[in-house]
Amino acid sequence: MGDERWNPFSRSSDGPISIQIIGDHQLGPAGPYGMLLRYTDRSFGVEGRETEPIGDWDVAVEMVPNGNSHLFWNLPDGGEGYLRSRGLDREAVVGIVGSLTARDAAAGFDYQPASDIGGGLELTEEGTWGSHDGWSAAIECTDPDHDAIYRIATMGGTVDAIVEYAFVSDRPVPLEVGYQGDTLVVINGYIGNDADPPTVADVFNADEATWTAIPEQPTG
Repeated sequence: MGDERWNPFSRSSDGPISIQIIGDHQLGPAGPYGMLLRYTDRSFGVEGRETEPIGDWDVAVEMVPNGNSHLFWNLPDGGEGYLRSRGLDREAVVGIVGSLTARDAAAGFDYQPASDIGGGLELTEEGTWGSHDGWSAAIECTDPDHDAIYRIATMGGTVDAIVEYAFVSDRPVPLEVGYQGDTLVVINGYIGNDADPPTVADVFNADEATWTAIPEQPTG
């Protein structure tokens, strides 16, 4: 990744992007969480969207069949708030936004949930998006006997935790997320009939000799 500028969810910004994670300290990106972004400018906005009052704002709430949710709201300073979640229902994400208070511009939000709506979720990570060190790799494999396709993506090195959450969030709902040592592993794919999909435990770092010894399979 090096000095590569990777904009979360393909949205750039002229100013700094504050990112906070509302989730579970123990489960990390393998558990349910909300990824909260604050922009100093506005490109999505709520104009033309159906909104509802939540806390201090009129919020557009989109619950997506793939397991994500998207919540947008305009801020009085000309910026925008955005929440993308994984593994949370509508009540949970509305509860998160209703528990937010805006800080100064570009400084994110304070999160203070009432005890009956917090659901055990806490502010676990926060920072400002930028360039990040580290590496990522991916491979796709098929199981033709069961009409199945799997995509395995990994990330490691000295990346911030918020980058790992973005790595998991910016894709369909994974079959499994977990760690092999310090390497984050995300498995996506289509499970065919009676297929036995790969698991995080099946993924390992191979040295060059091990990798080149894997026999190539015919493609046609």
